[in-house]
Order: sequence, then structure tokens, then C-alpha cells
Amino acid sequence: MKNKIILPFFLTTVLVGGYLAIDAFQQSQPTQAAQSIWKQFSSSKGNFKVLMPGQTSQLKRIVNTEAGKITVYGFRSIRPNEAVYGVTYSDVPSKIIKTPKDVNDLFNGTIQGFAQSVQGSVVSQRNIKLGTYPGREIKVQIFGGATAKSRMYLVKQRLYQTLAVTKKEESLSKSINGFLNSFQVINKPAASPKSRQVKKPTVSPKVVQEQLNAKLKQAVCNQNWSQAVATVNQMINMAPKSGGVREQLVTYRGRLQNMARNKEVIPAGTLTGCSPVAGSGGQ
Repeated sequence: MKNKIILPFFLTTVLVGGYLAIDAFQQSQPTQAAQSIWKQFSSSKGNFKVLMPGQTSQLKRIVNTEAGKITVYGFRSIRPNEAVYGVTYSDVPSKIIKTPKDVNDLFNGTIQGFAQSVQGSVVSQRNIKLGTYPGREIKVQIFGGATAKSRMYLVKQRLYQTLAVTKKEESLSKSINGFLNSFQVINKPAASPKSRQVKKPTVSPKVVQEQLNAKLKQAVCNQNWSQAVATVNQMINMAPKSGGVREQLVTYRGRLQNMARNKEVIPAGTLTGCSPVAGSGGQ
């Protein structure tokens, strides 16, 4: 990957916002009972669901990177005196993700940019997976005594990031891990243009038989015996194995084949159901 740090401020600018002014979070505010705050939040456009505590606000940022402009969608929930929880997603240009090394560079660049932007240091990190999709979990020590724990996943070309920032990591470890573990991708990736092509409507056997009958009549009226034989072959393939229909068609085909070999021409007007004009032609 040419650009080592392509997503340096995704987490901080979209999710954390004013939280890094930690003192603003230390105001005394009432806290709801733990069992009542966690609600499932889902995004149909983002194709994910996650447990979030309380009201969730939505954010959107356009980030300039060396790979071009990338739109980041974020969702966060702020718990006064506790933590901020958030999720972002963004679609990474396909030109920069072509090999496993590119994926690794993407994670490393994002982590490095995040740590730098919060004047923090990476305490730990490990490779993880979301099903078969690659991911990374990190823990960053932030200035002012706060800790950030984040997981990021690359699903196709979409980068998801979950984040919890708090000064009370030890007492909130169960809530933070529960939040991070609850993240799921809920919808299948969008279908490719080829798979979205409209299927041709299925034609009923009855309609096909009527079409073949009309085609056979036209071939006979035109005395095009080769075409008539080909049409009868189609009718034989569709005919039931019992009831005698198949046998009758096979016999009729034999007569048509003899007429084709002998290049027979029937006088105009003698073919039943054919107009004089249609019946006057030869092969």
C-alpha cells in the first residue's frame, strides 16, 4: 500500500468528538440502571447491528486521505460519568486493498493515525476475525488518563470500527466487552450487477406446445420439411412417455423425413389449413 496512513482520524473525529476534553464528562448526572440502558441498534445502510447504551446520535464526515475522499458514517452513545461508545463504517477504495499485506497496512495505518491524533500510545493489539473477515483489536492509553478499546474489521471493501473510551476501564470492563462482542454484520454484501439481472419469465409447457404447433403448421404450409422435422423433434422431447403421443409424433417425423429426402412438392391448395399463397412455395 503506497500510503502508509490512509485513515488517521476516523475514530477520533467521527466518534470521540468532545469526549477527549475529559473534564466535560465528569459532570455529575443521573445514571440509569444498567439493565435498562442497553438496546439493540441497527443500521440498514451500514448492514450491522450492535448493542448501544441509551440514545444514539448519527454523524457523517468526509475525510481527505492520500487515496482520495472517503465518507465516514458514525454512530455514538455517550454515557455521562462513564464512557462513549461508537461505531463507524466507511468504504475503502478497492485500488488500495488488493493483497493481505494491503489489509495489514490498512489496519496498521489506522491504528497509528488514531494513536497519534489522541496523543496516546498503543498498549496492546491482536489479530481477530469477524466470521471469515480479518480484524484487529487494540487498546490505546490516551492523555488525561482515559483508555480506548477498539475493534476494526474489513468486510469486503467496508471498514467497520467499534470503539469504547472511558476513564473507568476496570469497573466498566464487562459493559465494554459486551458492547464490542455484540457487533454483527446483518446483511449479505450487495449483489453484483450480473446476479441482479432480471430473470426471463418462465413459459408454461402449454404455451410452448402452442408455439410449436404454430411453428410446425407454418413449416408444413411452406413445405419446409427440414424445419418441420426439427420442430417435431422438439415436440417429441416434450411429449409424455405414455399415452401414445410420442409414438404418433415419431411416425409423423418419419413421413416428414422421407418428404425432405425426396424433396417432395405438394400442389398449392391441397394442404389442409394453409392459404394458397403460403402453400404454393417449395423448399
